[in-house]
Amino acid sequence: MIANTKHINDYNLVHLYLCDYEKAGQELYASIFPIVKGFIFSHSNAKTLTEADKEEIFSSTLKTSIEKLEYYNGKSSFSTYVCGIAKYKILEKIKEVVKENKIIEFSETTCIYDDPLTILIDKELREAVVTAQKMLSPEHMQVMQLRLNGMSAKEISKMAQMSEDAVNSMYYRAIKAFKDNFKKIYYE
Repeated sequence: MIANTKHINDYNLVHLYLCDYEKAGQELYASIFPIVKGFIFSHSNAKTLTEADKEEIFSSTLKTSIEKLEYYNGKSSFSTYVCGIAKYKILEKIKEVVKENKIIEFSETTCIYDDPLTILIDKELREAVVTAQKMLSPEHMQVMQLRLNGMSAKEISKMAQMSEDAVNSMYYRAIKAFKDNFKKIYYE
């Protein structure tokens, strides 16, 4: 195993830490702490995530890296290994946030002086939009949410480890699916 290990220092520190040598763990995490924090805060700059969400991702990443320490094999630097965990945690948190929120929020804009027919049509329109959103696949809903909240295709592609063209394609397919769903619900 050690012969194939590119990052022997990190590998040795991890295994010393696994053998209850606390100083090795302190040295290991002190070196990666700013790298991982910078990675999380720079790669999750969408309006979707709050500062509290990013802090939660950071602590969850560190906790998971300690729990899964025995899986580190030294083929990449330890900071790269932990940033890989962070990338997964970012995507997991975004999926959670997308599930909790609707893609498009409508405020109640009706007035008691509005025509009753207008109020009814407005209500039906809102319900059709929400239903059309719920009919989208989770991937389509997530890409739409991220794009509508100001995240670029390039940023999404880095987080999801997909090409920018794939993200754009998924976004346009999501828009098309949403329009088709809406037409079926509202006009039929």
